[in-house]
Amino acid sequence: MFRNLGGTIGIAIMGTIMNTSLTNKLEAAVSSGKGPDLTKLDPESAKQLSAFMNPQMLLDQPKLKELHATLPEQIQPLFNQLIEMLRNALSDSLTVVFLSGTALLVVAALLVLFLKEIPLRSGEKKIEVTAEGKSESKNLEKSVPAAH
Repeated sequence: MFRNLGGTIGIAIMGTIMNTSLTNKLEAAVSSGKGPDLTKLDPESAKQLSAFMNPQMLLDQPKLKELHATLPEQIQPLFNQLIEMLRNALSDSLTVVFLSGTALLVVAALLVLFLKEIPLRSGEKKIEVTAEGKSESKNLEKSVPAAH
């Protein structure tokens, strides 16, 4: 149960890092002029291209090529710039996610090295020989306080 909970929380945190990073990278690319300037287009063409601001579009390559072929010739260079901007932003965001995960892994590994070892209960029996030569078996179970 705790592993599932940890995985769920980890995915949520990494997803949040990914979304935040991707949003910031896209906004930075558009405001810095690296992205295409959609204000110079007529409203209908700008509306067609604004759908490509969704990074999910990069995953459907056949549809992407089909839409690229249907665009007018004067929009083709803007389309290529937009796709390149999306790829760069997505790549940078994934890099941030993996570096964050690596940093978390290193911190967790260091914490594990400094954990105090607490022996677990054992069901083994130890046989002791008494002074009279008789053997007695003793249970070696140690009581471990229950977690509340």
